[in-house]
Amino acid sequence: MKKLPFVAAGALAIPFAALVACGTDNGENVYGQQFGPPPTRPDGAGVEAADDGGPVPQTDGGQDGEAGPCAEPGTIAVLAGNDTSLTASIQIDGGAWSGAAIPGAAAKGLPALVKHGAGFLGVTAGVGDALQSVVYTTSWSAPASVGVANVKLSPSLAVVGAKAHVVYVAGAGANRDFYHGIYDASWDAASDPVGSPQSFGNSAAALAAAGTDLAFAQAGSDNGLYVRTWNGAWSSAAGVNGAGADEVAAPAFAAVDGKYDLVLVYARNDTKKVEWTARDATTKAFTPPALVNASPTTYAATIKPISLVRVGQFTLLMTFMGTDDKGYYVSGTLGATSIAWSSPAPIVAGGVTVDSTPRAAKGVCGDDGIFVYASAGQVRAVRLRGSSLSAPEPVAGASGSRVSVASR
Repeated sequence: MKKLPFVAAGALAIPFAALVACGTDNGENVYGQQFGPPPTRPDGAGVEAADDGGPVPQTDGGQDGEAGPCAEPGTIAVLAGNDTSLTASIQIDGGAWSGAAIPGAAAKGLPALVKHGAGFLGVTAGVGDALQSVVYTTSWSAPASVGVANVKLSPSLAVVGAKAHVVYVAGAGANRDFYHGIYDASWDAASDPVGSPQSFGNSAAALAAAGTDLAFAQAGSDNGLYVRTWNGAWSSAAGVNGAGADEVAAPAFAAVDGKYDLVLVYARNDTKKVEWTARDATTKAFTPPALVNASPTTYAATIKPISLVRVGQFTLLMTFMGTDDKGYYVSGTLGATSIAWSSPAPIVAGGVTVDSTPRAAKGVCGDDGIFVYASAGQVRAVRLRGSSLSAPEPVAGASGSRVSVASR
């Protein structure tokens, strides 16, 4: 596949009906796009709500790595690894990072990570090509193998209500079939085929919660962009009209509320430019695809998986590995009748070569967001506050070429 240069994009406001923003679980996680249901808030209010619709709880610390209370306390979790190892690190209320290796685990694809229950839940394509799960409450659990053997690519996580859902690719030999599992204090068999006929593909799935439904999207081997939903059973696969998706650049979902309930981004199969489409919350129809940046000469482009998260009431963050192998982000500002997409900007001033797709999560301690990336096996974090980026900081205890981040 011919590599295309990354071209910076100019901002564009794209009209569509009002979206009222919210934080999401996948917003703190993940790759393969892992999102929980958006929290509610009073219409027009400027204070975010917790997952139960109440105010965001304030904590006073008390665990290792804390620096004490900050203005908006919270915990950030990072998973990072490679084909032979997995590491994890935690930062509480802006304190020091505290991390270490998780013995017996690996990340052969991008890890998936979401906030869940009282802590975090992660899944990886791990040791022995098994689907491995780890849980954090006050410390990280040992890895548990679940689901179907011969796991390939990157798993995806989303939280619907109190339950976490995983979708992953597995199969004997060259088979690349999608399977589904549910975590509710423990995993079910995690061997439910995604649809009948079963979905298959050459890139990871996008996954998100939309009300009580689990939404799944994939780039098909015929370059179509296909969507299913699950609410006890899988719906038929439906193509998004006009969307031609690169089959190896995995798409990404973000859950929103208002007229639309989902935003989906993907790389076009021909130009590699990133496009978006939104799903009507009532009719479930997707809008005609449009470029994230519509200028004929400036745009975001990638041949790698894309990540999209909700980090605030009015803010989406899309991260991607440009075709120059550097890490970039685009912010989407949700207005009453439009999304204004920013120009793609390097996560690190001057640009930094990344090993894989950078990831983003909602920030804590007054930060709007946090980016985590791997470069030459070293894992670093950059904080976003307004339009300002912090200098990169090492994430102690985390290492590897593939990363994920979540916050709570």
